[in-house]
Amino acid sequence: MTGNKFMRDPIVLGMMSLCLIGFGGFFMWGFIAKLAEGVAASGQIIVEDNRKVVQHLEGGIIEKIHVVEGDLVERGDVLIELDETAARTQRDEIAQEYAGLLARRIRLAALFDNSNADRASGSPDFTPVRKLALSDNAVRDIIGRQKGLFTQQLENLKSEIEVLEAQKTIQESRTASRAREIDSVQASLASASEELSLKRQLFSEKLARADEVSRVEREVSRLETEIVRLRSDMLESREAASEIEFRITQTRTARRERWSEELAETNREILAVEQRLDAAEDVFDRLLVVAPQDGEILNLKYTTLGGVITPGDPILEIVPPSRDYIAEVLVNPSDRDSIQPGFFVRARLTAYRSWQAPKLAGTVESISADANQNEQTGQSYYTARVRLDEESFDWQEMPALPGMPVEVFIESGRKRTFMDYMLEPIWASLERGLQM
Repeated sequence: MTGNKFMRDPIVLGMMSLCLIGFGGFFMWGFIAKLAEGVAASGQIIVEDNRKVVQHLEGGIIEKIHVVEGDLVERGDVLIELDETAARTQRDEIAQEYAGLLARRIRLAALFDNSNADRASGSPDFTPVRKLALSDNAVRDIIGRQKGLFTQQLENLKSEIEVLEAQKTIQESRTASRAREIDSVQASLASASEELSLKRQLFSEKLARADEVSRVEREVSRLETEIVRLRSDMLESREAASEIEFRITQTRTARRERWSEELAETNREILAVEQRLDAAEDVFDRLLVVAPQDGEILNLKYTTLGGVITPGDPILEIVPPSRDYIAEVLVNPSDRDSIQPGFFVRARLTAYRSWQAPKLAGTVESISADANQNEQTGQSYYTARVRLDEESFDWQEMPALPGMPVEVFIESGRKRTFMDYMLEPIWASLERGLQM
């Protein structure tokens, strides 16, 4: 009776009902509710801040400093100005050398173009030289010197050609004169030949003396000899004129070849000087040390005007406002096949109290290609890099510092029920037992 009363007690019945409902609900939940499948791992935080170290290739003397430690700068802002005296002097010297070569090239090109003309077609155009960033006095001196050389060299060529032309004219005049003399002597020869024919006829008829015939014969012979001499002189004059014409052509050609060679050499020198000038311009432009990116100035090494920056030494660092937070975790080799890059990750910073520890979200960025081994414990592991979402919690309130421990759960994307997890070892044991 006592037992029946106990079983009919409302409190007991209620407790039993609650237990049945609880166990029933638990088993129902265990068979129905899907749980995320994944891999648990632990590691530490790595902060990738992408900071830039600002250096200077040539170094120099500090003239102005525009920033102090902690300043926020934007890309392209001037940080430090270096003294420009040496760089400007070097650049200006090379620029003047370049301007001189450019003016020489213009002069030689103009001489080459005018070498076949009797007179210059015009003054060389030195506009490219005037456009260079040089002082007016320097440009005026360079152009004036090349103009003077242009006029002098063209006049020298003109003078040589004029001398040769005069000699040619003399020979041509001599040739024409000999031609006229030949015509005159030929007329006299024709008259003397007629007289000789008449004298010989009269001599045959006994009407003329022998000495008269001989006199006319000597005159005819003299005239024929004179014609031969004049023709020889005329040929010599003609050949001399041709030789002088060849010398004129040769003189022009020689000058053209010389100017062409000088022009080619000048072009080679210009190419070499252009490279030096570009390098000098780069050095001059680098006198302004500018920010390579947006960010905050840190570790400013130089704060004294007149200080010397050593070539290649760090001047300062610029840390960008946004940083990349990476969790580097160690994965058990048996779990390697369950994770892939791109899988969703839930993480927790264990450095904070459990109730304060922020819940982080992220994704698997990469996994090491091969397993590594801990030299102390001998345990193998894979290294996974998890990129944490900056928007998943307030980094200012609870910062994630480098080296902080972190626990992660990498979701594989598959889901199983609680009972699947609980029964899996049993089924595996049964399967192995049946196979034996």
